[in-house]
Amino acid sequence: MNRFASLVFILAVPACNLNAGDRSASGMCPAGETCSDATPHGLNFDGASLAGTWFVDGPAATAIGGVQDVTLTYVHSDGSSSVLDQPFAVDDGGGSAVASGEIHGPTMTMHGVANGENLIRIVDAVDDTLYDRKMMGAAELDSATVVPGDLESVSELPTVFWTGPQTVGVALYDAHTAQRLVDTGMTIDAAGATRRGWDTVDITSTSPGTRSLTITAGDKPAFAIELTVVNHVDAISKDANPDLHPDGGEVCFTAHSGASRIVGAPWSFAIDNGTVADNLGILLNCVRLEGLAVGTAHLTATAGDQSVAFDLAVTPASNHKPSARPAGPTVRSLGERAALMSR
Repeated sequence: MNRFASLVFILAVPACNLNAGDRSASGMCPAGETCSDATPHGLNFDGASLAGTWFVDGPAATAIGGVQDVTLTYVHSDGSSSVLDQPFAVDDGGGSAVASGEIHGPTMTMHGVANGENLIRIVDAVDDTLYDRKMMGAAELDSATVVPGDLESVSELPTVFWTGPQTVGVALYDAHTAQRLVDTGMTIDAAGATRRGWDTVDITSTSPGTRSLTITAGDKPAFAIELTVVNHVDAISKDANPDLHPDGGEVCFTAHSGASRIVGAPWSFAIDNGTVADNLGILLNCVRLEGLAVGTAHLTATAGDQSVAFDLAVTPASNHKPSARPAGPTVRSLGERAALMSR
């Protein structure tokens, strides 16, 4: 499986809660459990964020030998949440795959033990009634690669970075499903790099060429991955045929260096039909077009040192609803109870 496929995103924010526990997702007390009145709507299980993604379906599995901090939050009737402020205990059922560790306020540290998953129950520390529960998993770390540290719409191509200051992400993968893994204890060593997040570093000066990042994660010895930097764009392609109507639409592009896609390049857009809207610093290789006239829109996309003109068809609205903005990578993370109630 192409590991870059796991970074393809859905741009619209999903309608369901992505972190819900079983109780939160279903709106009911799970069969065989005695549930606490303190959390009538269950809990969210907020795991580690992943570089280049907006949502995590999980929390994502923890690398064997690694750790992950999971923060517990109340789910309120209006869909909002706040951190759990009740005393709780963690029942990992023996922790065959994921074992519980330290508790700091509303946050618990989970340890990856073996391939698989087991139920994590959050219970009242006094009477052992259930706040909520969720299956969590662990998997063996197999490989790692660089990914965008900031959000761009991506394609299934190897990643290289544009020259200059960049935020570089490191994605950990398991051996069998190419799913993203978490080890918040991972170390990333590279010349001129400053840690930004558990899986990202800021590199202030990136000159063209290839350099190594040394990674220590999970139960594996230190290993190196490559970071390639370029200062020339070979080509620019349009990611798909956009659905453009007078009320607007979104168009995304990819900058290419050989067989790789370039991330971090400066983008700009110009159009002779309608206006280019502010993308609010999100998905910099995408452009939101508004106020279009039916016909053809001539758009020029510039990335780095390359500019390419594209002819875009604008068709009548015909009961069209404005398209959702392209989104970043998705890796869901709701508990079962919370997920169902949020639908």
